Amino acid sequence: MYQSTTKILSILSLVWLAACGARTGFGEPDLSAPSDSSVADDAVVPRDSGPMDSGVDAPVDAPPDAPAPVDAGPRPCRVAAPVDLLLVIDDSGSMWEEQQNLAANLPRLVGDLLDPPDANGDGRPDFRAARDIHMGVVTTSIDGVAACGSVAEDGVLRTMPGPGLGGCADSYPSFLTFRPGDDPLAATDDFTCLARVGTDGCGLEQPLEAALKALLPSDSSLPMIGRRPHGDLENAGFLRDDSLLAVVIVTDEDDCSTEDPTLFDGPSPDPRELPPCSRPDDPLYPLSRYVEAFRSLRPTRPDLFAFAVVAGMPEGLVADPTAIDYDRVLDHPRMVVRIDPIRGFGLVEACRGRGGSAFPARRLVRLAQEFGDQATLGSICAESFSPLVASIAHLVGTRACTEFGD
Repeated sequence: MYQSTTKILSILSLVWLAACGARTGFGEPDLSAPSDSSVADDAVVPRDSGPMDSGVDAPVDAPPDAPAPVDAGPRPCRVAAPVDLLLVIDDSGSMWEEQQNLAANLPRLVGDLLDPPDANGDGRPDFRAARDIHMGVVTTSIDGVAACGSVAEDGVLRTMPGPGLGGCADSYPSFLTFRPGDDPLAATDDFTCLARVGTDGCGLEQPLEAALKALLPSDSSLPMIGRRPHGDLENAGFLRDDSLLAVVIVTDEDDCSTEDPTLFDGPSPDPRELPPCSRPDDPLYPLSRYVEAFRSLRPTRPDLFAFAVVAGMPEGLVADPTAIDYDRVLDHPRMVVRIDPIRGFGLVEACRGRGGSAFPARRLVRLAQEFGDQATLGSICAESFSPLVASIAHLVGTRACTEFGD
């Protein structure tokens, strides 16, 4: 990828763009070069972190009138809730293999929710089957970023298959519906066409803002860059009042949802320095914005929400998705945002996989930590997404409950 030239800073600028997911004439990042590989997987760097919530395997939520979720021990589910599942998929230039991996495992996600497994072998399903499922897809490209041109889908649910895909229809409804009795393999053919979103999107990913624009009503009081939210406009009907809302983010970058549309204006920064979105003083929206906004969508049932992140983190740290140690994830050396000490430019990657490398998703991990037992993590560098999909289905299925038993 790195051709010799006398104009070294120009080449380094292109490398920085590739690291941020932007498409360049050189294609994918150079994965053959070393990247601080001497760091042990279990090494830690002291760092202050917030409180950690322990994982549970069954619905343990607060009563409907509680102001916030409070875990109080396992409770059986009497009446299952419908599920509204929003996939936020990175459509930047380095995501093709990851999209293929995800699409190959969507039948398991639908199948487990509609026909729950008995993973512990006690002769009973692990949770009640969802009453029905709405599934929609948005990308991480947002309006208002001049550096990205006019490629942004801005949180509007996709109705078109990814470019160049065979066997797909010309267009689809803005969200797909699945019900018990549907054949997961047949039912998810359409969804896999939508989930392979392509790689022509913006390399400055804003998955959290994309999720808000997809779900919030157009009269939301939150300040936003570009167009207003689409929840009651183009995306009307996707989100229901009584559903379990599940937001699943799949990206090889961290979230870069910004309140300053000029953050990326001007010439490419020096790749020997931290790029925009990773500097301590960058004007990114505070994570509290997303905690409060997601909870506002479930004001009387805050327990009817689930959040999953499949992004850049060492795979061994999230091998057990039911018991995520958030402090350990955030303290790991590969989760520290820093310039590669061997190359002298570009960020140290959090992990490498069959589809390439991924960079530390610290903001996304921290947001998952805020939701505690309502969230889970997975590494986008995993060889197969099948275990990740199973853990997401378990998280969603155990929380999709309209009425609990005694």
